Amino acid sequence: MTRPAEWRRCRGSSRQALLALLVASWGRSQYSVHGKLPATFCLQSKVCRQNWTPFAGSHAFGSQRQCGNLQRPAGPSQPAEQVSDIKLSSPVKSGLNLLKSLLGSGNLALPSAVAAFSASGKAIVPAVAIALLFSLVSAYAFVLITRICEATQANSYQDAWSKTISPGFSWMPAMAVLMKTWFACVSYLMIIGDCTSKVLLPIGVPALVAGRNSVIIAVAIFVLLPLCSLKSMAPLAKLSVVGILSSFYCLFVIAFRCISGSYASGALLAAAPAVPKFTAFTGNAFTTALTPASTVLIATLAYAYTNHYSAPQFYSELEPGPDGSRTTRMRKVAYTAFLGGWAFFSAVMAFGFLTFGASSQGMILNSYALTDQLAVLARLALSISMLASFPIIFASFRSGLISAVGAPAVKFQDSKPLTLTAFLLLTIVPSALILRDLGVLAAFSGAVLACFVCYIAPALMAIRARRRGLLRSDRFEKALNFVLVPTGFVLGVLGAVQTLR
Repeated sequence: MTRPAEWRRCRGSSRQALLALLVASWGRSQYSVHGKLPATFCLQSKVCRQNWTPFAGSHAFGSQRQCGNLQRPAGPSQPAEQVSDIKLSSPVKSGLNLLKSLLGSGNLALPSAVAAFSASGKAIVPAVAIALLFSLVSAYAFVLITRICEATQANSYQDAWSKTISPGFSWMPAMAVLMKTWFACVSYLMIIGDCTSKVLLPIGVPALVAGRNSVIIAVAIFVLLPLCSLKSMAPLAKLSVVGILSSFYCLFVIAFRCISGSYASGALLAAAPAVPKFTAFTGNAFTTALTPASTVLIATLAYAYTNHYSAPQFYSELEPGPDGSRTTRMRKVAYTAFLGGWAFFSAVMAFGFLTFGASSQGMILNSYALTDQLAVLARLALSISMLASFPIIFASFRSGLISAVGAPAVKFQDSKPLTLTAFLLLTIVPSALILRDLGVLAAFSGAVLACFVCYIAPALMAIRARRRGLLRSDRFEKALNFVLVPTGFVLGVLGAVQTLR
């Protein structure tokens, strides 16, 4: 089955730009791929640390220990005296934090991911089923990482990789997570530019000022640079409730406009950027997904579900059960949170796609009319949420990069922190200006990075840990691990190719 022509035409320029940016990003990362990553230094106390872990997500920061712009998770193997200052979380709080961390930017690209392989309304049936399958696989991999950390006495994702695969290849998960945070920063800035521009234009602000590129540049200089230069991200982390409310309000708008048929006829349809397009499909609903283009949806889901590098931190902060073990509770927390994410993602995906079909844009809110007052409020709320979340994600990116470079970067950060922050923003802003399709960014990042972090790496670590007698599994789990590695690789390659076509 060929994908809709509208979908192919609207993504051509973004794919070419993404390829160029990937080459540039890979060139900048070569300095760190020839051996073990150096130690990480606390930006405030200059105390050497051996591991770094990105923030758990854009909204989950309630009980995490911080030092400046870096975080050091307390791993399952750390002595009690070293983690006594960490406040443990109940299973309910941990589950909510994990669910909140999943509600980032990826879900807004899901309707266009469905449009990548079909323009029939029936396609939403296999799409929801695929989303359910990968939510379960993602939850399993999340729990698997915590079991590996417990078995190997590792205190971070990278440490688990070093102790199961090889210390000499510890740069692989580190670079994957580093680039994932870079892509997240770019996607957040893209959303800020899109949403803010579409809020300002309807109220009469001149296009020269309210244009997307003008907004991105102005926000980066006058808002993000000062916020990203803060010594502590704790004040911004307290605004996580804004992100949650904006996410659910966006879902409300998307669902309401679909159910009410607001874009089936009338003034909103006339003002919409593109007319909703659907094609009739007489076959079984599940056959709409029998095309390589459906891997675009899988890659986008991998991007949306990715939070696995923070699994050791969630595990170490979870209150143990009556028997002193966290494993059973962690399993319940992970599956509940990922199934909650599946329900949220499926609702956004279904209502968004059933409203616009093949015309669904990469960031679904861009499909709504500028005169749609409900959509205007949703864009405003989302912009504020992204502004509060961007510095936190950026701090994770910056700390990871400093960890990769080592002592020279630490010295530069200590002497010229504002210059370093400005320079790193310069690696993000041009990308956000060039790339205009969030769907392409999410699918490509999911294919080349998230598939490795979520599926391939955990399965490889489990296989090696089992061979060393550190991890026990039944025959089914052993077979599952061996299947996940090639499956994740094939899906990643196909997803990347299909996204760039």
